[in-house]
Amino acid sequence: MKKIFMIFGLCFCMLLTGCGNAYAKQEYGSDELIAQEGDRYSKSVSVSNDTGSGFTYTASEFDGRETVWNKRFSSDRDMNVNLKISISAGSAKVVYIDPDDNVTVITELSEDSTERDISETISFKKGRNRIKLVGYDCKNVSIDGQIGEK
Repeated sequence: MKKIFMIFGLCFCMLLTGCGNAYAKQEYGSDELIAQEGDRYSKSVSVSNDTGSGFTYTASEFDGRETVWNKRFSSDRDMNVNLKISISAGSAKVVYIDPDDNVTVITELSEDSTERDISETISFKKGRNRIKLVGYDCKNVSIDGQIGEK
């Protein structure tokens, strides 16, 4: 009887692991869900830091959507955004969300392109501005973001 419970428990754990990122795949293309205030993710061995002039973020595994930077501005402003992002597997994108919850993809990575350096100007609006990581099946995610006055 004990073996039956062990086998059942092992099968249940495998089932949960196999379905763990299904929500992330379904939500990956939904601007409405990405723009939501709350984050929804599952990750392993993760470290994130606000560096004052940007942010750093690493995770050994990642599925979902997570805010990696947010700032409230008292007026509109153009700022330089420099991102260095890499993943070893999966699909990921970094998006900008303005105070009106409009979502703009800054960069996107997949099996074909696992590393990028991005440098662009973003027009941040008055109010709360956010940058989120969105992905599924991601392994070894690393982002170094620098954001500064133009």
